[in-house]
Amino acid sequence: MKHIIKHLLLSFPLLLVFGCTEELISPDDPENVKTQSLKTKASDLEEAYHYWYQGETIPLTLNPEFVNLLLADPDISDAELMGLSREMHLVADKDSRDKGLVKVRFVEKPSCLDEYNISVATIRKDPRIHGVYPYFERGGGADPIGTSNIFYLKLKGEGDYDPEPMQQMAEKYDVKIVKEVPYMPDWYILSVEESNFENSIDATNCFYESGEFADVDPAFMFDFQPCTVNDPYYSMQWGLNNTTYPDYDINVEGAWDYATGSGVTVAIVDRGIDHSHPDISSNIHTLSYDAKQNIVPNTIVSNHGTSLAGIVGAVANNNAYIAGVAPNSKIMDIRHNLLPGETASSELASGISYAWQNGADVINCSWGSFDGPDGSNYLNTPILNNAISNALTLGRNGRGSVVVMASGNTDDNSFSMAYPAKHDERVLAVGSVGQSGYRAWGSGYGSRLDIVAPGEDIWSTTPGSSIECHSGTSVATPHVSGLAALILSANPNLTREEVVRLIELTAKKISPGGSYTYYQTQNRYNGTWNQEVGYGLVDAAAAVSYAWYSHLTPPSGSPSIDGYVPMGAINYGDGTIVINSYPNVTAYFGLPSSISNSAYTYYWHFTTSGDPYWAPTFNYVGNNDGIEMNLPRPSVNSVLSLSCEVFNGSTYVCTAHRNFDIWRDLP
Repeated sequence: MKHIIKHLLLSFPLLLVFGCTEELISPDDPENVKTQSLKTKASDLEEAYHYWYQGETIPLTLNPEFVNLLLADPDISDAELMGLSREMHLVADKDSRDKGLVKVRFVEKPSCLDEYNISVATIRKDPRIHGVYPYFERGGGADPIGTSNIFYLKLKGEGDYDPEPMQQMAEKYDVKIVKEVPYMPDWYILSVEESNFENSIDATNCFYESGEFADVDPAFMFDFQPCTVNDPYYSMQWGLNNTTYPDYDINVEGAWDYATGSGVTVAIVDRGIDHSHPDISSNIHTLSYDAKQNIVPNTIVSNHGTSLAGIVGAVANNNAYIAGVAPNSKIMDIRHNLLPGETASSELASGISYAWQNGADVINCSWGSFDGPDGSNYLNTPILNNAISNALTLGRNGRGSVVVMASGNTDDNSFSMAYPAKHDERVLAVGSVGQSGYRAWGSGYGSRLDIVAPGEDIWSTTPGSSIECHSGTSVATPHVSGLAALILSANPNLTREEVVRLIELTAKKISPGGSYTYYQTQNRYNGTWNQEVGYGLVDAAAAVSYAWYSHLTPPSGSPSIDGYVPMGAINYGDGTIVINSYPNVTAYFGLPSSISNSAYTYYWHFTTSGDPYWAPTFNYVGNNDGIEMNLPRPSVNSVLSLSCEVFNGSTYVCTAHRNFDIWRDLP
């Protein structure tokens, strides 16, 4: 399992707070008192740039290509700005200009930190410049983020805020108090222009470490933009952006900040896709297969299959039609007529097998057969079951393909689900909800239902370069397949089990009008559950952000997990647990009090090594800082690797991690 790191720790070389040459800046030279950076407390990476967030130091990685300049004359013309930039061997981005602040790029990118620091020091000496402020890397292909002369400061207090400590420190360091932040009386805007600080990072660190203030903010210049698309019918896609009932869409716009499906293939096992439709043609995979006729490629199209393909992967921001959930994913067309036939089961099995053997990461099956109430005896086809099982275990080079199936559409709204969705608990079984959050009439439900997604009045692509409206669990299912594609695009190292787990863990517990009660139930380890809506409505932003952060490495000094077994085993303080007298024991694991907070959400997961057949399980897991696990006695000494990602709303806090040695016998 890969783990999490705070989003600003990357692999770029680190900028020393004082620079890397004594010749550039001498801290002992009184003439430099106005220009040197003030050294802050050492972080895990000593003397590296960092800032304080929620009581922890967050390492920063310098981007040496860009800086922001604060012009002495904010009213100089664009022509004068261009001339000044050329003189300094810079390229100014006049479109980014905000009053006297402008983003510039070095004509020749500094090859080392010495070069960067010398260049910056030279610029600072020019009387036409009042400040030079750094940019930092963000990772994930995002543009670097800039800083300015501004930072924010939060006063201590509960309604009665004392500004005197701020005034004293501001006077000490020649920092200017600009103004109180409107409607936030405990927050102030301050400026480092002509102060003892070179940048807002050093200033916030110094103020925070004084212990006099509740919080600080370096005022990173985020490029906030509306997370939407320009497709003309996007406004009709309530499943992606529900403006009428905002709590009941899949929250996909936040997920697109992290991933759009690039590098992921979704196989649509259905009646055929119109490869020429202008909104999906560029995302059609080069491989397709007609499982009914055993022909490569497939040339038969249908409304049903084309609509599923559009929900998953219609191109976004092309000023045409709609947007798919994973608009940069590839769609593999696996065609079958889905009619009764003597060899239909083997044909569908061949189609699923073709998909995973040719690189399908996600397999969407919006079809099924009803044969009695959920939980009753039902007929099944071993060959199809085997094909599904192989996809789940062997796909993606052993990580497992994610198989997503519709729960089915009943005629009588009864307690029932379709086969094969209800056959294998490893399959993601998807039900349907309407725009107001209620389970759609006829959406199959029962003990094997996992999740729900939008499935009423869903607009999508249809043959003939058009769009149509569809309803049913058929169109709910590709919303989840698209989400799985986003997750794997954000973190391709996740196993199938991990993808399913985080989709279920992060689901929204919808209950319009108090209609659904969620409860802990046997064999449901990913939180509370309800038979009509499963774990709830999929939340793309929450699931994808979790996947994104968990592909990074946790910083040194991450919180440790505590564990104990009250009886049946011997505990050692070093993390060793010896199970030498019981076939299995109940163990408890928890987080340190420093990250125990009722506002936090906790996402637990584990991996094992040693005994290949050893299968610990969660007896209870939810959004809690502690879990209960069942630990069978392994056949050989094994390792239980536990991790817990901690979020405050959608903001990542930290990752707790620890390996526990689980011994079969005393040495």
